[in-house]
Amino acid sequence: MNVKSGDGNTALSEIAGGTSWPGGEVVDHPEAVVALLAKGADVNARDSRGVTALMKAAESGSTRVVRILLHAGAHVNDHEVHGYGALRFAQENLEGRKRAEMVRLLKEAGAN
Repeated sequence: MNVKSGDGNTALSEIAGGTSWPGGEVVDHPEAVVALLAKGADVNARDSRGVTALMKAAESGSTRVVRILLHAGAHVNDHEVHGYGALRFAQENLEGRKRAEMVRLLKEAGAN
């Protein structure tokens, strides 16, 4: 369940970031995230750069997946090798209402 690819990604971290479609739309997969967590996926696993599933979900804008990961115990203030956490991923990659919703959600969970 927690087997990593060559760049250190787990199935959970790959799914948490959603699927990008032409035109920039990202489709999330909350049901798959729940299924992987139920099977024992490590919610705080890191890739080779220290990026977690929560950071990827925050970057993609999926509040549904972020809520699931937080409920499963994701560490909201973990940082990758350059010092970026989920909050910064959201602030730098999202715009408008999506950005505001994600930042609010992460801050309510204790992100700083």
